[in-house]
Amino acid sequence: MSRFLGQENTTAIWWGLLAFLALNLMGLQNLQHADNYANCGVHENQLIWTILGFSIAMIAMIMDLSIIMRIAPIAYWLGIFILVSVFALPAHKGTHRWIYLFGLSVQPSELMKFLLALMMAHHFKFRKAAERYHLRALALPIFYTLLPTMLVLVEPDLGTAMVICLIGFGIIFFEGVQTRTFLALVGFVLLVFPLAWKWGVIRTYQKDRISSWARQFSTPWTDIARNPDDLDRQPVNSIKAIAIGQRAGKGRGKGREVRYLSELCTDFVVAALAVERGFQGCLIMLLLYFIYVTWGLFVAQNATDKFGVLVAVGITASLAIQVIMNLFMVTRMIPVVGVTLPLFSYGGSALITNMIGFGVLLNIARSRGSL
Repeated sequence: MSRFLGQENTTAIWWGLLAFLALNLMGLQNLQHADNYANCGVHENQLIWTILGFSIAMIAMIMDLSIIMRIAPIAYWLGIFILVSVFALPAHKGTHRWIYLFGLSVQPSELMKFLLALMMAHHFKFRKAAERYHLRALALPIFYTLLPTMLVLVEPDLGTAMVICLIGFGIIFFEGVQTRTFLALVGFVLLVFPLAWKWGVIRTYQKDRISSWARQFSTPWTDIARNPDDLDRQPVNSIKAIAIGQRAGKGRGKGREVRYLSELCTDFVVAALAVERGFQGCLIMLLLYFIYVTWGLFVAQNATDKFGVLVAVGITASLAIQVIMNLFMVTRMIPVVGVTLPLFSYGGSALITNMIGFGVLLNIARSRGSL
């Protein structure tokens, strides 16, 4: 394997590989336990997606990085076309998020996170600003970011739309913007939210979730815990489960308290980990995420080509953003917006996207991003 990866990069690659494998194994085991509590019936499917995902990751690892760069715009616009096509299909549970093929459900918005990172890297690869970018020079990358963001928001999927938006603007800020441009972009984001609220882009049930979350600032926690409303029941029960786990957890199969979480296998999967393994188990999970994110940034730092640098930054930022948002969500630090925990929550589309991202990171690491 050392000869294949390149001797000088092997040590660095192993850190990322081991952290990613450990996260996958820990996630699969935790999902199995969550499945046993909630009877989701998803663990075997996730195992199949994992095997398929690793196969795709290996392809992404050995593919010539220059080919990935050349097809980036095609892949991005194909992703946009698929996002638009979703609206022509029948709604499922009142949303247009999935495409059903051969009995499988595919969520195009998940793959769009990766495709946006590719498109942004392709754009900035061929543009070199003598100084930090001004607003006019950022018109295209802002458009590339807002287009999928709005399409996903209308599906509606507020959480994924926020992640996509943060990935795009994260890459823009990484490239460097003028101070007044930075302030203008922040002001734009702050203006968009109240307008989206007023014009109904943010749906009624999403507004209700935000209002329910905001109740904690005017109502004592003891009152909320005793009498949570329907929208607050999930995060409140999640916090209770995390508290029950304490330092070392109750042990395997003893976390019956989490069976009341209806989204235990997806958004609130970390509650199963917390109640069984306690703070120690959660700390191990966070340490593995930290190692993987640090490795991703190391890969970006050592890439010799701008495209490789920005793709690595985008992939790493995508995972980090989702981890932070999910953990903040299940602990009621932010409203419930439907962001899953990478490599832990059930979801084939999300898992495959993370696997592709991992394969591309390995590709950049072994070649140092050389095109």
